[in-house]
Amino acid sequence: MRTTLYRRLMLDNAHEYERLIAELGAYAHEGIARCNRGQALAEIGRVDEALERYDEALADYSATLALAPDEVTYWRTRADLLHRLGRFDDAIADYDVAVRLDPEFQYTLDARERARNRQPCDEDDVVVEVE
Repeated sequence: MRTTLYRRLMLDNAHEYERLIAELGAYAHEGIARCNRGQALAEIGRVDEALERYDEALADYSATLALAPDEVTYWRTRADLLHRLGRFDDAIADYDVAVRLDPEFQYTLDARERARNRQPCDEDDVVVEVE
């Protein structure tokens, strides 16, 4: 029930994020628009991930990182998905960037260590729930 409701809420919001991205596209060269567009793309990535459209989610997260390469949260988000998909080396590379940006955040350090040991991502640490 909770996952179904979560997916429904994500879908309800997806249209708004897509509209926002389209509106912000005209201002993509301006700093605040780039930031907001990156945030909207990240949210669409979360929708795609919740719907198990992993290739689309990875593309959304990559586009987000192109707009906001210094935003540690986006590196961790993509790393977590790569980790869950078993793409350990790619996940480690993203976790490494996240650690460089925020070396004190214990979650990232722990997740990177699990990826290095080829252990599954700890689902309790993952933000998006998928049935």
